[in-house]
Parts: sequence; structure tokens; C-alpha cells
Amino acid sequence: MPKHKRSSLKSALIFLVALAVLTAGAYLAWPYVTGGRPGGGPGLRGETSVRIGLRQAPASLDIRNEAGQEVEQALLGNVYETVTTPGDKGLPEPGLASKWDLSADRLTYTFHLRRGARFSDGSDLQSQDVLWSLEQTVKKKTPGYHGLDHLSQVTNPDPYTLVIHLSTPDAHLTRALYGRAGIVYNSRAGIDYSSSSAGSGPYTVGSWQSGRSLTLIRNKHYQGPHPAKSDQVAFSYGNSIGDQVRAVKEGRLDAAVDLTPTQADSARKTAAAGTGQALRVTTGSSRKNLVLIINNTPTSPFADQRCREVVRYAVDRTALADLQSGTAKPLNGPVNGLSPAYDPSFNPFPHDPAKAASLNTYFTNRYYRGGVRLVYHESFGAQVGERIASDLGRVNIPVKTEMVDGTTYRDRMADGQAYELTLAMMDNEDNAVFADPASLARFDKPEVQQSYRALLDAADEDGYAAGLSRYDKDLSAQSPCDWIYARTPVILAAQGLEGLPGSAVDTYLPVWGVTA
Repeated sequence: MPKHKRSSLKSALIFLVALAVLTAGAYLAWPYVTGGRPGGGPGLRGETSVRIGLRQAPASLDIRNEAGQEVEQALLGNVYETVTTPGDKGLPEPGLASKWDLSADRLTYTFHLRRGARFSDGSDLQSQDVLWSLEQTVKKKTPGYHGLDHLSQVTNPDPYTLVIHLSTPDAHLTRALYGRAGIVYNSRAGIDYSSSSAGSGPYTVGSWQSGRSLTLIRNKHYQGPHPAKSDQVAFSYGNSIGDQVRAVKEGRLDAAVDLTPTQADSARKTAAAGTGQALRVTTGSSRKNLVLIINNTPTSPFADQRCREVVRYAVDRTALADLQSGTAKPLNGPVNGLSPAYDPSFNPFPHDPAKAASLNTYFTNRYYRGGVRLVYHESFGAQVGERIASDLGRVNIPVKTEMVDGTTYRDRMADGQAYELTLAMMDNEDNAVFADPASLARFDKPEVQQSYRALLDAADEDGYAAGLSRYDKDLSAQSPCDWIYARTPVILAAQGLEGLPGSAVDTYLPVWGVTA
């Protein structure tokens, strides 16, 4: 064959191959533009991309300074690894530290770091990075720094060993290190943390549209036990995707996580109808509990423990949970089933309006000064406040309810004088605040503080669980608040979605194992 013909044929073949590649590329890319899938209507886009609808977007991606739990839900574990990780019932498990030792006097923790860990820029993660990150958290008092209150000195004798010396025993430390306090940052990264990331997790931030969407992409430098199974995970927030239940039904989302009560009702009806693609509805567990906090200052009517007990007998926790349409479960004590101290048989204050009314005969209407003030954030909704006021009214505690915005709420809570009752969403571990007289409850009981100090002195996990159980029971006996219900997040997902966790998804959503 003449040389110019061979050359011409070779060029033609190259052109045809290039055209085929470009055509295939356009075909495969089209679903990412249209939200559909190749060759048909809407549906799952493929095995390497997952789309998840979440309730609320973080105000910023700067997990160092942004206080909301939404940024933790999206980034913790996925983009930023921590020294330890949360296991079942909140038990600390290996994270960046593969193991740790505790000295006999319980004042020194030695953490042995996982070898080979890398940041998303490919640089090695070593003990000096952990030391630097802890130092930044303490020095700048960023979210989570209170978990490091008992640190006296931190050293790194070699690149894979970190030694933390404590001023007093603190069995809670390993739990603090699977939250914000335990994040390890890349000190060499010069980025805008509000829209970018520099972690060592299986994903890194791909794109961010404030208030609308966040896309995580596979971290190509990741070295660890949880490699990403999908090339990207796209989170859509709130109304950015419209009706999230409909979006899952039509295949524009693969799952919607932590549905509102209204959405949860709609999801169940949609899944039961059996139209469109096959869907499943699951109800998970959360470490979060709704708590009715009682102001315990000496000038409050509730400074008298008998008055606090009236509240605990009077409030119908089951009815309040029922208002949440299957997204909550009533509590009998200070913790829920995701705590190692949970005891399902513990129920010291069952709903008993007659007993509440009898106890309240000690107090006259004048004692309540025209009505106790229930001041709470508007995000909890009017129904909850109305129900609590109704329950207390039935046993002759007059209540003046006020639902306020965030700024007003912070102002009213500041000095502890503008409310007698308020609502808060608290983690199981947050019961520690009742050992602090400066907390919202203004609760100052030496016996409870001593019980908490004994808990921190635990030598191992069994001792911690036993100490936590004693502390919670001592706390419940004093009734600084009423624990109303535990959140039970509802998830709607396409049948083809695999690997989505079911516990604590409202605050911690590791997606490295998720595929569609």
C-alpha cells in the first residue's frame, strides 16, 4: 500500500476513534446535565454517583468555625478524619489513631497513629499535624474546644505517636476526639475553608453552592480503611430540589435523609403506593434528644425540687413525640438507646397528671407570679409549646409561651433571668452540662458535680458506662430538666441504593460506603 494511503487511513482511524470517544463522553455526561440517565427517563445515574437530599445546609463549609451541626453531618468523617471515630452507642473506635493506651494514673493517653495516612494534596499526615490541630483548637477556642479542657501538655515523640497529658482524669477525652476537637487539619494548606477543604478523608469538596448543594468527590490520595465506593456524592439541601419525596420517587435523588414530620408522612404514602421506582422507608436512631430545660436559679419557682417533679409527672412525653409523625420516640430517662448507659426499664417519672396535681398543692397560683415563661426557638414549632403549656395548665401551673427567632433567643437566654422553661436539642453526652452551674439550667448541685467527676475517673469503657449510668440516675433524681423525646430520623431511598448508614444520620453521615 502506498505510504500516503497508509497515512491517510491511519488518520481516518484516529479520527473515528476520537469521534467515538467524544460521542460516548457526551452520552455519559448528559445525565449529569439533565438529571436523567442514558437512554431513558429519570432514574439512578450510575454506580459512581449518588445524590442525597438533606434537611438544612451549613452556613459555611469552614468546620473550624461554623457552629451548626449541618457542617459536621456533611464533612465529618467524609472530608475530615478525626483521631477516634464514633462506634455503636457512642463508643470511641480507631480513627487516625489505630489504638491508644491509658496510664495507670489515668493522666496520660498515648495515641498510635495509622501509618500511611495522607491529606488530599498527597502530603503525609503525621503526629505533628495532630499536635498542631489540637493547639489551634485550644488557642482559637473553635467549636469543640471544651472537650480539651483538661489538657496540660501534648507531645509527639515520633511521627506516629502522640502523647496527651491531662491535669485531671478525663474519660470523656476519647469521645471528644471523634468530634470537632479531634479533626486533623493540614497546616500547610492555604485555602478558603468556607468553600474548600484540606482534610484526609475519603472525599474532598468538589463544588459548593451556598444554601443549595455540596458535591464531594473521591480523594485520589486517600489511604485508609474507608475508600470511597462512589466517585462523587452530591448533597441537595432544603427546597433546592423542590419536594424531596417526589424527587426520590422520580429518580432525581437517590435518597432523602432526616425527613421532616410532614415529609415522613408523604414518604410512607409514596412508598406504599408502589408507583414509579421501588422505594423503601427506614427509621433510624439519633443521639439527639429534645429536652425541656428548667431554670434552677434561686429566684425561680423551680428552685424547689418538688416543683420540678410536678413538671416531670405532668408533661406527656408520648403525646409530644406523636406530634413528630414517627420522627421521634418518647424518653423515660436522660439518654436514649445510642448511649452505653441506656436502661429501657428506667422510668422514674411516668406521665401521671393526678400525682403532678397532688404535688402541686404545695404551691399556690401566687407562687408562679402570674405564669412561668416558656421561651423557645421558633424551629421547634408552635405545637410543642402549646402542648407543654396545656399539660402544665392541667395541673395548675400557668404558662406564658413565647416562640422567638434566633437572635431574640440568644439575647433572652444570656443572663438566665428571662425564662423559667426553655427547649433545647441535646446529645446524650451533653448531660455533662448539668454539672456546670453556668449552663442554661443554672443547676448547682455538689452531689451531681461529684458524680460527674467520678465518671471522668473511669479507667476503661465498662467503668465509663457504669459511671455514666450512675451520673444519669443521680441527675434524673434531681430533675434539672425533663427529657422529652429522642429523634428517630426517617430516610426515603431508592431500592438500588446501598451502604447508607441508619444511626445518627442527622449529625454524622459517613457516605464512603454508599453506592447507587
